Amino acid sequence: MRVKKKVLPAIALRGTNIMPGMITNFDIEREESISAIEAAMIKDQMIFLVMQKETETLHPTIDDLYTMGSVAMIKQVIKLPKGVVRVLVEAIQRAELLTSFAEEEIKYLKFQVKLINTQESELSSEETEAMMLTLHAQMEEYAKHNPRISRNIEEQIKKITRIGDLVDYIAINIPMNTSKRQILLETIDERARFA
Repeated sequence: MRVKKKVLPAIALRGTNIMPGMITNFDIEREESISAIEAAMIKDQMIFLVMQKETETLHPTIDDLYTMGSVAMIKQVIKLPKGVVRVLVEAIQRAELLTSFAEEEIKYLKFQVKLINTQESELSSEETEAMMLTLHAQMEEYAKHNPRISRNIEEQIKKITRIGDLVDYIAINIPMNTSKRQILLETIDERARFA
């Protein structure tokens, strides 16, 4: 299997991570992040989103970042007052950070990333069905006690057929701290992600 690599502008996220399947917006004001958005918009609207280890780091380098993030498609960019830019993205795929580019003329983070296709565990149809039933039952119970879970989310959950995708979708739609979500983001094998 050929490994797909891509060179992309990147944004270092502070205190948040974005998983494949998420459609979300966030605000940026760092000049290098705004430049990364501009570079992505000129090219193909694709950007690499990766969480920085310490939120206080003002100008992160590759060593200040987690190695796993998401490649996302920029859907909308809105300029707000005081130099803030709001970006709407749809995260498409996990990606692993490989190398950075530190050319003088580049005024933003730019990385070579390896696109990750999650590995389907070799599960029997019985195992898959049991896992799916377990996750559906847990989400139904959760939804009973949390009215913020909409019927739309419950309907979407019923349509998902792969364990890894279902775990990701649930993680997106329930409150979860960033360190746990980062562990899920870094877990490629679907059986391990279910556990």
